[in-house]
Amino acid sequence: MFLTNASLMSPRLDIASDLSLGSDHRLLTLSFSFAQSSASESSSDTTDATIHPRRLWNLSRLGEPDPCQLYQDTFRSSSAPLLSQLKRLVQHPPSSRPPIDDLNASLNNIIYRSLDSSVGDRPPRPSHWKKYWTQQLQDAADFRNRCYRRWRRAFGIDKVYWWHQHQQANTSFRQAVATAKRLSWQVFCKSLETDFTKAISKVKQLKRRHQSSSSFSHPDGPSKAVEVMASHLASVFDGSLLPSTRPPPPSSPSSLGLPLGLVVEQ
Repeated sequence: MFLTNASLMSPRLDIASDLSLGSDHRLLTLSFSFAQSSASESSSDTTDATIHPRRLWNLSRLGEPDPCQLYQDTFRSSSAPLLSQLKRLVQHPPSSRPPIDDLNASLNNIIYRSLDSSVGDRPPRPSHWKKYWTQQLQDAADFRNRCYRRWRRAFGIDKVYWWHQHQQANTSFRQAVATAKRLSWQVFCKSLETDFTKAISKVKQLKRRHQSSSSFSHPDGPSKAVEVMASHLASVFDGSLLPSTRPPPPSSPSSLGLPLGLVVEQ
């Protein structure tokens, strides 16, 4: 289901009725044209990093001296203009609020470029990726979908034939998935038996999942920790750090007549 309070430009809703999902549900795809609003055109520093799916880097290489030093040097040189801009904003506050989103995007882009040049990025795994997934399983899934499509488009006695073919293909696919899962688990168990270091690492990882996250502590006990943290938060959010004269806030998107973002419910 797609919910929005905006008028979409050239909307199109596609219903994938030819996919064998094993239920009465259908995959829906909503597509529409997007017009860049005048309010967001000021963000000239927007790059693909802000709209691209999650990016991944070889962060483990930061533990090596040379890549780590290269990252620090690249970040230091790339962030110098942004640092000067932030200093000017602090020393000479402008009459209007600075574009915090643009400053944040600039910092993110500097970090991204520094990581690209020092440790390199790596492509993310697809959403359907599984360790046991193979080309044979993909072929079996495609064959099942082909049989399903033939059944939906068949007439008369052919519907019975292609429904039987689809049922057989679906059973074979499920059996192949179960077999692949079992073999993948056996390979994983054997790798733990032969590699003691990997086994210890996996045990530590499982233990960390069941442990509570780190919390603030104090040598004088939990009660003192609560008092110290409450005092710290009060000093940060009591407004004492704000300037006496604050610039007016920028125009909100609603005042410009811009639509709110889409809310997607699956």
